[in-house]
Amino acid sequence: MTDRERTEYIGRRAQELATSGDYMGWLDIEWALRDEGYAEAHRQLDRRGTRHFLDLLCAISRKTKNAA
Repeated sequence: MTDRERTEYIGRRAQELATSGDYMGWLDIEWALRDEGYAEAHRQLDRRGTRHFLDLLCAISRKTKNAA
């Protein structure tokens, strides 16, 4: 897998994890990605806009999951 493919995968996977309703926020997602072998997840996710977006997705997804 090329660096670009890894970067794209991390972005997609982070959103997938956020929408699962199983994570509290971006930091939990970063650690999940690191556990999957993507140590560079920190570099990609540690941006204010990205953190905010993932936190928002997590919050909405947890509410939706809990309401179901």
